[in-house]
Amino acid sequence: MRITNYTLKSVRAPRRFDLALVSDLHDTESDIVLEALSGMKPDIIAVTGDLTSRLDCREGEEAPCDRIIVTHTSAFKLLEGAARLAPTFYSLGNHELCGHYYKENRHRKCLEENLDAIYASGARLLDDAFCDFEGLRIGGLTSGLTNGDDRPRLGWLEGFCSWEGFKILLCHHPEYYPLYLKDRPIDMILSGHAHGGQIRLFGRGLYAPGQGILPKYTSGIHDGRFIVSRGLANTAKPIPRLFNPTELLRITVIPVK
Repeated sequence: MRITNYTLKSVRAPRRFDLALVSDLHDTESDIVLEALSGMKPDIIAVTGDLTSRLDCREGEEAPCDRIIVTHTSAFKLLEGAARLAPTFYSLGNHELCGHYYKENRHRKCLEENLDAIYASGARLLDDAFCDFEGLRIGGLTSGLTNGDDRPRLGWLEGFCSWEGFKILLCHHPEYYPLYLKDRPIDMILSGHAHGGQIRLFGRGLYAPGQGILPKYTSGIHDGRFIVSRGLANTAKPIPRLFNPTELLRITVIPVK
């Protein structure tokens, strides 16, 4: 795992701050991530989904799902540890909710005991919702793959975007940026999901779900505000990650006049 640093300048930023971006842990070992976060000393930690493989899907369950409340998986350990280090905000990816895997029994809500466990971790869950925090507005756009038509729920973004101050959106899917977000007045958009394109050649990823072959958004900073993490795990079995180290991001936001 490497730490990648980005700098974002904005006239709306209320102050200088460091944000750590965590994405796509997929319940792999979290100790090294927590150690790195501790050394970074971020002011804010943003978690953009797919911390685990799946949460409970008790209704219609045909295969085992990660039971975050029962086993205290690595994902939950990361949430607890991150929240002890800095204010932590968490949005949901496609792997958190089992509807993506059991389309005949699709449902988007976590079981109540899982929600209780997430809240008890100390992290702030942003499930198609936003909050105001120390002069910032932070929102989380939940994966649309958990909805019946595979589209994200966008209505709440009107209220989120109506504020004049600095806005941060956690959005697991980078492919949503050109479709739904590029023309909205959001100062920083954070994504994961693409795993860096799985195999990287000549600075480009080869494939990403939702974007296909030679995807545009797999890593880096785009349009000065849209930042994509390569993530912290490999789940595209049996295809390995090649020339594509996992990463933890540190983003320094600097106010300018």
